[in-house]
Amino acid sequence: MGKKRQSRPRLDPGAHIAIIGSGLAGLSTALSLEQGGFTNVHIYEREGSHDARKEGYGLTLTYNPTGVLHQLNVLEEIAQSDCPSRSHYMFNANGEIQGYFGNAFARNRGWGQRGNLRVPRQRVRQILASRLKITETHWDHKLVGVSGCENGENICLAFQLEGAAEEKLLVGADLVVAADGIRSAVLQHAYPQAPPIQSLGIRLILGISSSFTHVHLKERGFYTLDSGKRLFVMPFARTAEWAVIDDNATSCSQPTGEQYMWQLSFASSDDKTYSSTELLQQALFHCRDWHEPVQELMLSTSQESIWGTLLYDRNPEILHKHLQINDTLPRRILIVGDACHAMSPFKGQGANQALQDGRVLVKHLTSARVEIAVSNTQREIVQRTASVVAASRQASVYWHEPQLVMPKDGQDTQKFAGVCSQDIPALLHALQKKNIKANSANDLDKSVQCTIDELQLIGPPEVRRKAESELKEAHFVDLARQAILSSEMNDLAFLRKLSWEYPNLIRNVDVDDMTCLQKAAKSGHIRIAHWLITEAGCLVDARLLNDLSIKSYMKALLKMYM
Repeated sequence: MGKKRQSRPRLDPGAHIAIIGSGLAGLSTALSLEQGGFTNVHIYEREGSHDARKEGYGLTLTYNPTGVLHQLNVLEEIAQSDCPSRSHYMFNANGEIQGYFGNAFARNRGWGQRGNLRVPRQRVRQILASRLKITETHWDHKLVGVSGCENGENICLAFQLEGAAEEKLLVGADLVVAADGIRSAVLQHAYPQAPPIQSLGIRLILGISSSFTHVHLKERGFYTLDSGKRLFVMPFARTAEWAVIDDNATSCSQPTGEQYMWQLSFASSDDKTYSSTELLQQALFHCRDWHEPVQELMLSTSQESIWGTLLYDRNPEILHKHLQINDTLPRRILIVGDACHAMSPFKGQGANQALQDGRVLVKHLTSARVEIAVSNTQREIVQRTASVVAASRQASVYWHEPQLVMPKDGQDTQKFAGVCSQDIPALLHALQKKNIKANSANDLDKSVQCTIDELQLIGPPEVRRKAESELKEAHFVDLARQAILSSEMNDLAFLRKLSWEYPNLIRNVDVDDMTCLQKAAKSGHIRIAHWLITEAGCLVDARLLNDLSIKSYMKALLKMYM
């Protein structure tokens, strides 16, 4: 019999793992490693603190009860910071309606399924960082060198510290995770011949409004398209939650200080750096003749929040091929996040992809020696993200085509949720003829619905995840009672999960003459009540307003949705 082959050990839980960068990819990787039992994880960041970065932008994250945010144990905390956007219209520069995304005109509206969460990037970073228990973050550490250590296995990192211009800190690491963004210093120093990032030929200008309100921006956003220009507006943050006012209050309004993010993009090859004032002037110029409230929104923007850049992406497959043939360093460097698969924002997938990378690493580290784990992880990340990067690049080209503002029958831009595709041209024509557009209607949904009714358009059949009729009666009653109890106990996480599987149950449930909304209102849970109305489609009826046990501030909220 031959000798049993000796396998090299897996990475020791106490091995030094160096993560370069404290963005989403770096923080989520650190959290995944902690959850995987690794106890010597360090984050090295060139910035001086968490707050050194600008507020940045709002992230679009997928709400998935079993997805990566759930696996990281941060899903519900992030969901609580969500600034809901229930729908958005698509306009041309004149404010004429070109399309609609949402459930206002669907026959089975209001299922309560949160497909996306919209949360400020800095808030997500803050939540991820707060969950780290033993990982140490080293601020003011600028990476200036990467080399192999003398033992031939580890990686030697050289850092320049703030205030120590002539001194360098040398750190040996058993594993290095490059999570330092699209202009990765790790790539520059470890793989100086790596393929460069690719320009998309598009400039993006972004700003965050200050205390701006408008009827078209009540928990919704909008797109405007005009000859190769694209404006996207979405809820960004609330500076205050629903106010619980005293029992004698007679009104209840949306939280004050709502913020909206606007993102203007257009074709450009100009790589000059502009000040925030210059960027705002550019944005105002490009949108000078557009419909309301575009100019007002931009003028409400704080100068500090405005920034702009040319857009780039990175082809992860081309990068991967380069890494495979470069063997000058030990194979203990993993490239994640934007350093590996930077993509345009026009598919809303950059953050979702970056958050998944760390989970893949932990999976492979616990099943193979470190070099094999790094190789397998890199390959899996590339295989998952290559098509997303390509689709995002294609979207960047598509959304900035000059002819996009004149959609033809069958084009992707002609989408109107709740209306059959063959009826969309007739509806758009009728809306234009009736002059129903951004500038002319306070309640667009109502005006559009009246037009749909006049044309006698019947929406497409809705697809349900599970028909309640398939549930055994005993199981249905049990779930219904759990829904009522969750409404009383302020358990939004369970209600979200239940609505994901049984869309109609929550809004239709009535146990012992008590609905979920009634129970939430009686218990004084504003967040639950607001979610039940706006997301789950629960209807406000007169008996709620006549119920003496429901406090006045809650009734004020209910009246807003009568």
